[in-house]
Amino acid sequence: MRRWQRIDPTLDVTTIDGVPTLNRAATLCSLGPHVDGATLERCLDEFLRRESERWLQETMLRLGSRKPGGVARLRSLIGAPHRTARVTDSWFETVLASLLATPQLPRIVTQHQVDTAGGRFRLDLACPSLKLGVEAHSRTFHWGPIAANADNVRELHLTSEGWQILYVTWSQLADPGDFVESFVRTASARADLLGLNSETRIGR
Repeated sequence: MRRWQRIDPTLDVTTIDGVPTLNRAATLCSLGPHVDGATLERCLDEFLRRESERWLQETMLRLGSRKPGGVARLRSLIGAPHRTARVTDSWFETVLASLLATPQLPRIVTQHQVDTAGGRFRLDLACPSLKLGVEAHSRTFHWGPIAANADNVRELHLTSEGWQILYVTWSQLADPGDFVESFVRTASARADLLGLNSETRIGR
């Protein structure tokens, strides 16, 4: 156990089952020196999906002099160039985006919105130049008849606008290298279909 001196019990502490403990924002500010970069980013994303970014920024400002290592590492991560887009809906999407950020492919966009005659739809990841969308198909968001029907309706509208949608599951990432190679081949075939391969030079 570690004792963090000079915390503000009214701002940085919450009580769980009668036990005082650091709240989520203060805990995130303390993690930096104790976890690897991927774990810290996953914790940051989970926080931002549920909590206020303003709360985190205020906590970082207040605790910066008390826990400089953790706060500095968190600030560096928040300002990293690859975090220019909005937070993904799940860690699965973050993993996919990381795998597909390869020079062999055109730019991959997270949380890409597409306007169709049937409404506006958001894709987990997309290669807009190829109208190629990727959905991280997890049980959290894609399980059961209601979710399946919503996926089907959305895919019909997106297909009517010329989009192709790929559904990816965790099991497909068991061999990341094979997954990326398969995706590059799919993107190349898509570029051929659209007559764009001479421009995109996918896989080269």
